[in-house]
Parts: sequence; structure tokens; C-alpha cells
Amino acid sequence: MKAAAITVNAYWKPRHTIFVLGNEYRGQIRDDIRDESQQNRDILLVDIVDCYRNMTLKSAAILQWISAFCNSSRFFLQGDPDSIIFHQNTLDFLEKQDEAKAQIFGSCCFRAKVFRERGSKWLVLCCWFVGVLLFGVLILANCKEQVMRPRV
Repeated sequence: MKAAAITVNAYWKPRHTIFVLGNEYRGQIRDDIRDESQQNRDILLVDIVDCYRNMTLKSAAILQWISAFCNSSRFFLQGDPDSIIFHQNTLDFLEKQDEAKAQIFGSCCFRAKVFRERGSKWLVLCCWFVGVLLFGVLILANCKEQVMRPRV
């Protein structure tokens, strides 16, 4: 984790980088996170389990934080540790955008198949999307207890 942070800080730090982590770490890792946060003031802890299935919750927390604390910033980039970002292409693209409009860019996989295999990183359990289609709105089954942080 430290090597990745040093590498990222070397390039992105001048651009006000914030690292967003779930708040479930304990022991030495938690101490390292606290030390990094105190030294660089660049870590946002959100109250979720930091796992692949909670990426939507993490993204929502990031957008909420941006809305509350970053009114004057021009652009935001959310990337993952396994993402490759071509910084010059990204900056060239962003410079061409209309800053007066709030916009979110991303990609969508059309006609993608749902993964049901246990152990798959992309597993989508049936209970997450079992529901009824009512007036064009999918009413989802309630299974948040499988996704959200367990109560202690």
C-alpha cells in the first residue's frame, strides 16, 4: 500500500489527490492509515466495508463529500488501483468540456451477462435484483443486510 501511495503522490499530489478507504481496518494497517492521513491530509474514511460489492456505496460517499467540501474544484477523477489512467489524454479531454454543466463520464457495458457463479468477483446474487417491474420501475427485494456493514 505504501509503495502505491508514494507512486501516486509523486504525480497526482500536485492535483490534490484524496484516497478514499472503507473504515474497517484494524491494527497496524489502521495505524499506518492514521499516520498517512496526519502527514499528508489526503485520506477520506467512509463508513463502509471496502470491498468490490460496495463500490456503488463508495462512489456515492465520494460524490457526497465532493458536494460538501469541493465547491470550487473544476474536475474530479475517481479511479481504482487496477485502473490505468492516461493523464495527458484525460486532461486534454477535460479541458474541452463545458465547465458550466455538471457532468459525469464513464462507460457502460451493453448486453452484459449477469454473473451468478459463486466466488466470482462480479457475482450478482438473485436476491439483489429480485423484484417486480411496476410502471417501468424495478422494485428491488430488500437484501441490504448482505451488502451493508453488519451491525456490531
